[in-house]
Order: sequence, then C-alpha cells, then structure tokens
Amino acid sequence: MCTNKCLVIIIIILGLCILCADSQYFNGITIQVHRNSTPVTVLRADTINNEYEATTIVIENEVIPVLKTETFSNLTNLQYIILKRNSICEVEAYAFNNLPKARTINLNFNCIKRIYENVFADLPISKLYLKGNGIQALDVYAFKNLTSLETLDLSSNDITSLAEHLFPDTRNLKFLYLNYNRLSEEPEMREVHWTGYFEEPFSHNVKAERSVLDLSSNNFTCLDNNLLKGLVCVKHLLLNNNYMRKVKEYAFRDVAYLDLLDLEGNDLEELPDRVLQKLEDTTDIKLRNNPWKMDFVCKYEKWCSNFNKSNTMDVKCTSSKV
Repeated sequence: MCTNKCLVIIIIILGLCILCADSQYFNGITIQVHRNSTPVTVLRADTINNEYEATTIVIENEVIPVLKTETFSNLTNLQYIILKRNSICEVEAYAFNNLPKARTINLNFNCIKRIYENVFADLPISKLYLKGNGIQALDVYAFKNLTSLETLDLSSNDITSLAEHLFPDTRNLKFLYLNYNRLSEEPEMREVHWTGYFEEPFSHNVKAERSVLDLSSNNFTCLDNNLLKGLVCVKHLLLNNNYMRKVKEYAFRDVAYLDLLDLEGNDLEELPDRVLQKLEDTTDIKLRNNPWKMDFVCKYEKWCSNFNKSNTMDVKCTSSKV
C-alpha cells in the first residue's frame, strides 16, 4: 500500500515539474516592465505572461537561449518589446502571439541564425529590428501579412540570398535595411510570373513619401535585370560598397520615382545608355570611387550638363575628342 502511495506522489510531483517547465520561459532573469509611464523592475523572473497591464518590456544583457512559443502571449496592452543582447539563438513559431497593440519588436545583437515562418506573421507591428544577429537564412513567408510594417532592419547579418516570397501580403514597407550582409546576384532564370523581391513590400508607397532600400556593403558583382524587378516607388536606393562591375541595361526598368542612387565604391567602368535614360529624373546620383573609363566620364559629364545635374564623379573628362 505504501509503495502505491509513493508512486502516486512521485507521478504527481513529476507532473507538476513538467507543468512548471512548460510555463517557465526565462531562467530567473531581470525584466524591466513599463505599465504606461510607470517602470517596474521584475527580478528573478521566469515568465512575463502575468503582466497584463504591461505596455513595454525591456530585457537586455541576459541569457535567453530560446524564445519559446507563447513567451509573449495575450498581453493585450503590450506595444514595445526590447530584447537586445540576450544570446537568443532561436525564436520559436508564435513566440509573439495575440499581441493586438504591438508596434515595435527589437531583437538586435542576439545570435539568431534563421527566421522561420510564423515567428512574426500577422503581427500588427510597424517596426522590426533584427540587426547584428548573424542571420543566415530567411524562410519563405518569414514576413507574411505584416500589414502595418514600415521599418525592417536586417543589417549586419550573414544573409547570402533572399527567398522569392518573403513578404506575402506585406505592402507598406518604407525602410528596408539589408546592408552589411553577403548578398550576391541570383541566376537570371525566373518564372515568368515572378514579381520580384521588392515589388509587394513597397507596393503601397507613394512618390511623396520618403523610403529607403539599403543594399550597400554586400557582395553584388552585377546589378542584374531581376533584383529590382517590380520596384516602382522607392526614393533612396543604396548600392554603394559592393563589387559591381556591371549594371545591366534593364536593371532600373520599373523604378520610377528615385531621388537618390548611390553607386559609390564599386568596380564600375560605365553605365548603359538605357540606365542613364531611366535616371533623368533622379536628383542625386553618387558615383565616386569607381574605375570609370574616360569615354564614359566624358559622356556622363555631357549628360549632366544636358539635364542640369550635379556631376559627383571624382574624375574629369580629359579627352580631346569631346
């Protein structure tokens, strides 16, 4: 009889331990919680899901290997989640679940290597920061149905390529930072119906609004005809400090309202005539630190004069043929 009672007690204790483990999202860390304008520091916390009045949660310089499913769940007043420098290596699907007022998630400077589908999908956030994680892969649909997203920072990671359908139903992006990665051009072969990497996320931009696509400091050697396919309205396009030796003739075929183009610090010798034609309405074209051919230097100098543009080249035409 005693043996049976002992077994029952052990089973109950094990069950309680499993329940505690399932509900323990952190391991005794310090969390700063803001309830509207009132900051409260929670010491040795293992969960945050009882902070129903929280509007901001800040966790910095702790150790959180995994953000588990429903780590932030049903906190209906939560607007800002700041989780910087916490050695986070993985974010499970639905870690941010049912957060109807969420506006900003900042996961900068962690150790996240992959962004899975359903981590951020369907959230009402307007800003998402993932800088300096060492991210290597972005799954298809990684940024699905983020209808309010305006700023996405993926800079300073190890991303080498982009999936074709990263942004389904995400159409209000204004600032996309992919600088300081290892992106390079993809093969020209694409399905005929493929819309392009950036067409959908920037599709609701209007020409009067500032917008930025930053692809600087990557590994592009050629600006091909597909990279900017479908991208109509972006005001600032940064392609500086790559290794580009060539810009293809139709690289800018869909771009219509470009104010600033930065091609500085590449290996370009010339630009096609069709590219210059597309840039006739672009106000600021940055071309320094490229090994331009003298024939093109002279052509570009004349083109600038014809269209009343500032010549930002750091070389002058010296040809007697002009």
